[in-house]
Amino acid sequence: THVAGIIAAANNSKGSVGIAYNCKIMAIKAGNGSGYFTNSAIAKAVTYAYEHGADVINMSFGGSGVSYAVQEALETAYERCVLVAAAGNDESPNERTLYLPARPSYPGAFPFVVGVMSESALHKESPFTNFDVKKDNKVEYEVYAPGEDVYSSIPNNRYGKLSGTSMAAPVVSGAAALLRSLHPDRKTFPTKVIMSRLCSNMGYG
Repeated sequence: THVAGIIAAANNSKGSVGIAYNCKIMAIKAGNGSGYFTNSAIAKAVTYAYEHGADVINMSFGGSGVSYAVQEALETAYERCVLVAAAGNDESPNERTLYLPARPSYPGAFPFVVGVMSESALHKESPFTNFDVKKDNKVEYEVYAPGEDVYSSIPNNRYGKLSGTSMAAPVVSGAAALLRSLHPDRKTFPTKVIMSRLCSNMGYG
C-alpha cells in the first residue's frame, strides 16, 4: 500500500500524491503474509505482469540468491518493461571491499534491472542502504532516490512515513512511468533507452 501510494496516489489534495499519479497500478502478490518471497512466486508474478501489459515492474524486495526461473522471467520482461528493484537495507556493498565482503541483492544487482539505493532529503547516502562499489560492471545498482521518512498511504485509509530502499525504488518506478508515457513508441524508445535516460537523470553518489 505504501509503495503503491508513492507511485500513484491520486492528486486530490488528500494525504500524499504519487510521482506518476495518473498511472494505473497492477497489484500482484508475490510474497506471503510474513514478507517471504519464493523464487517460483517471483517468476510467476514477473511473467504475469509482462503478459498483461505492464510498462514498469517495481520490485521492492530482494535477497542474496536468485533462481534461473526468476532471471529468465526478468530477461523476458526486459524486452518491454522497465525493471526497477530495491538495493536492500543491509549496509552492504555489491562487491568486495577492503573491509566488507560482497553481498549483492537480487534482482536489483542484475545489469538489466535498475537497482535503487536510498538517500536522505539532503542527498546523503542513507546509513542502512546497500551500496554500489564500482560503476558499470555486471553486479550493479544504478541510482539513488529518497528513501528516508517517505510519506505515503498505509492500510485502512491512513498515511505514514516509512524508510528503506523499498521506498526509494517506487520513486524511480514512478519516474520510469512518466518517461514511458512521454515516449510510448517502443521501436524508437526501447527499454534500454528509457533506462538510460532514467539513470542519467537520477542521483548517483
